[in-house]
Amino acid sequence: MKFKIIIIICLLAVTFMGCTETTENEIEVLEDLSMEEKLEDFEYLYKVIKENYPFLGVNKRMNGVDWVANYQRYKQKVLATNTDFEFHNVLEEILRDLNNGHTHILDQSFVIFCRDIYYHVLNDEHYKNSWYKIIFDSLNDGVALKRYGLETLSLKEFNNENTEEVISEPIENAEVGDIIEGMVGYIYIPKMIQNHQREKDEKLISNYLKEVKDYQALVIDIRGNSGGNNQYWSDFMLPLIIDKEYSFETYTFYREGEISSKLVDNWVGHEEIHLQKVEDLDKNKFSMLPPEVYDSFNNYYCYVYNVKPNEESIRFHGNIYLLIDRWVYSASEAFAVFAKGVDFATLIGERTGGDGIGHDPWIEMLPNSGYLVRFPVDLSTTSDGTVNEEHKTTPHYEVEFSKKHESFKYDQCIQKVLELEGIESVIN
Repeated sequence: MKFKIIIIICLLAVTFMGCTETTENEIEVLEDLSMEEKLEDFEYLYKVIKENYPFLGVNKRMNGVDWVANYQRYKQKVLATNTDFEFHNVLEEILRDLNNGHTHILDQSFVIFCRDIYYHVLNDEHYKNSWYKIIFDSLNDGVALKRYGLETLSLKEFNNENTEEVISEPIENAEVGDIIEGMVGYIYIPKMIQNHQREKDEKLISNYLKEVKDYQALVIDIRGNSGGNNQYWSDFMLPLIIDKEYSFETYTFYREGEISSKLVDNWVGHEEIHLQKVEDLDKNKFSMLPPEVYDSFNNYYCYVYNVKPNEESIRFHGNIYLLIDRWVYSASEAFAVFAKGVDFATLIGERTGGDGIGHDPWIEMLPNSGYLVRFPVDLSTTSDGTVNEEHKTTPHYEVEFSKKHESFKYDQCIQKVLELEGIESVIN
């Protein structure tokens, strides 16, 4: 399998604003932390975010939140906690101020999910010495295991009987069916599910595409899709549809913090990553790049998405529409960015949720509590420096009510497609 740099597994955003639902019984599996230990963890978290988090400037512009300047207010909230449960909730509140769907404290089920995913990634020869190993070690750290009530998951001695497997059998995910019989096809993708889960989708979609090969139009609906795995659309779905190769250039920037430096060190010498210094950047090329990149970011690289038709492609020549809404995020957002950037499809709906291009968020363990904190460390842009997290993706045609409706007849996005196609709606 070819090494994929950009969002190899791109774990789902837990909710749009990045919070996980955790119960008091679930997280209090250790003796309560002392106030000194809680303050140490808070200071550690604050330093990590202050020095590595890429969207502090974006958050200030978009939401009016100067997160770094709120240090004393956050500290007072920690000082007011009495139990680990209260401490956990305060940390979540502090992280919510960053207004990013990939930033949150992991709950137990998500820790299990992440460990299982990274285990399978690291058993691939291409990734065994990658930065995924650093994250896997944090997920498998003894303090974290006690906090989340889990046993060690060894890369060398994986035993299904002694671990809680999250990886499951292929699932039913996609839906297909004609909007107008014989004329307008429809594919609904609620999640960009993982590679091992998509066998049923592969069969369903590939068979349906053969039926719609000569249709006038094809609609791909990703409304409500909060992410998953980029390879769902880049390696599986699009190669079955397109009639030519598409390329899309992106840029990823890193700050100078310790965690960011670990990632940069990991890329050094990699054949697909050519690190460069921000100070050498051609400012004329990046007209949309925000000013903080020049002030507090150190390294960057260019990555190009290349998607080619495969032997099974129907090489569709009709019009293609992509339906989007505010809940499109992460890997599904990457699809929206790509589709608009290369003119693969006409986008209809409302502005997306953003944070789709770049790579997987980092996971860092707080040393005393063992809480695992997830957050992005890269600021990724399109070729002109447009920050996806800030500007998101705007459709070609906005509709007032973009929410998916169970009936095509009352779905405004579907009706917009028919209007653009010059087809009078005959949907019952």
